[in-house]
This record gives sequence, C-alpha cells and structure tokens, in this order.
Amino acid sequence: MKKILITGASGFVAPYLAKEFGKSNYEIFYIDYPTKENKINHFLLDITDKIAVFDLIKKIKPDFIVHLAGFSSIFKSFTEPEECRRINVDGTRNILDALVKYAPKCRTLIVSSIHVYGSPCYSPVDEKHPLNANSPYAESRIEQEKLVNEYDLDILISRSTNHTGPGQKGFVIGDFCKQIVDIEMGLNEPVIYTGNLSTKKDFLDVRDVVKAYKLIIENGKAKEIYNVSSGKNITIEKLLKKLIDQSKVKNIEIKINKKIYRTDDTKEFIIDNTKIKSLGWKTTYSINTTLKDTLDELRKFC
Repeated sequence: MKKILITGASGFVAPYLAKEFGKSNYEIFYIDYPTKENKINHFLLDITDKIAVFDLIKKIKPDFIVHLAGFSSIFKSFTEPEECRRINVDGTRNILDALVKYAPKCRTLIVSSIHVYGSPCYSPVDEKHPLNANSPYAESRIEQEKLVNEYDLDILISRSTNHTGPGQKGFVIGDFCKQIVDIEMGLNEPVIYTGNLSTKKDFLDVRDVVKAYKLIIENGKAKEIYNVSSGKNITIEKLLKKLIDQSKVKNIEIKINKKIYRTDDTKEFIIDNTKIKSLGWKTTYSINTTLKDTLDELRKFC
C-alpha cells in the first residue's frame, strides 16, 4: 500500500482530498498545526520546525505528499509578510530537505495559486505566462515554486483558482451562505452586505479540485505546472443572486459595504485549464449544484 502525506490537514481542502485518495489503495497520513486534536495518523507539528519535519519524514517515508499547508491570506500578508514567507517558503524547504535525506523517491505536489500571475498581460492565462506578484503572498508563492529547481526530486506544482463547496467558512461564497442562513433563522434582517458586485472570478467546486490534485500526482509530469480552474468566470452579483434564489426568505435586499469594497477587483482574466484537461480531468459539479450543497450543508449546523 502506497503512503501519502497531506499537509494542512485542518484546512478546507484536506478532508475532501483524503476522501478522494481513500477511494484507492493509499495509507493516508496528515500533518496538522499543533493546536488541533490528535487523531489516528495525524501528526501535530509546525512545518517551519525543521527538526520535527525531518523526524516525521524519517518515520513515515511517504511515497507521495500533497502540500496544502500554507499562509493563505493575501490581505494579512501585507501586515505579516515575514510570517507569510516563513510558512510558505521556509516550511516548504524543510519538507523538501527532509525528502532528500529520507524519502528521495517521494512524489510531491506543491499547491500554489493563480495569484502568482498578478495582473496578466494576456488571457486566457496559461502556465507559461510571466509571473508578476502584486502582494507579499504572491511573492512567497513564486519563491516557493522556484524551490522546485533547487532539488533533484519528483515535484509538481498546481496553480489553483478559487475553490469552494460544502463546509467552507469565510471567503465570498461561505460568507454569503452564512448571511442567508442567519436571515432564514431570523437572526438578521433580510439584507446581505457585500463588496464589489461587478468582480468576475473563476470558482471551482472543491470536489473537482481534489480530483485534479489526484490526477496530477498520479499522472502528471515531474517539474511541470498545472492550472486548476473551471476556465470561466462569473460575476459576484450573479453568484449572489443565484444564492438568494435558493433562500427560504424572499425579497432579500443587497447593500454595498464600503469597508470591504475593493476597486482593484474589477480586472478580468480567464485561467487556461487545457493542460490539466489533457490528464483526463473535467469539472463534474455545476456552480448551481455547488451553491445549493454549500447552503444546505450550513443549514444542517445552524
């Protein structure tokens, strides 16, 4: 049985990824930040702790790693740039250094972000597009990706777009769903507060995302980069109206919250997913299904 190690186990994507790999013959191990409850095959450690990372890789000797752990907030990266780099770059380096010593044949997928493209100079944006960081977060992801060329290891990179789905907290869809459920429960007036409605973004269901990651790590080419995207955009306004249509409360009003309104949200570009499709990947969840499932899941716990 092949052993796979998933970092960032307490994050939104990891449980879905574990479920996807669980359909095949894998023994799954997890790295979680040491504030979470200990579970079977869960190892609580900070990936910036080099000694702890080395000890774990020596113990498990994984055949595969999907590296999800990271500093993910673009906004916080402006106030915590050093912490962002420490986690995304130094933490990744610790894992790769440990693999060199204890598991040199391990295949590793580094999950990066489309934010490395910054403000694209052409669209659709393919994997050969120049990198142009416009935040400390993006800078850390670019530096993280460059580590690949420093190691004689089997490493792949995914550049993922916005992903969402049942169980996600925060972010635009999770926030809208929470506001709707609170309205349905009578906790708030029938008003949803939002930022820039004209923004267009690419959203993928997390259940499609993890299928892409599994395909990349099983069938992708070493040192290659794969965009993981739907290849199409939707405005936040259209997204919100789709959710309101599914609400149990009618006549919900939409109001702009100037505190979260971002004028830099207006630039549109398409992320080319031709390369990941060449591995046999395709989306299976429509945006309507994703929104319905996300809303229904939240209703269960409120």
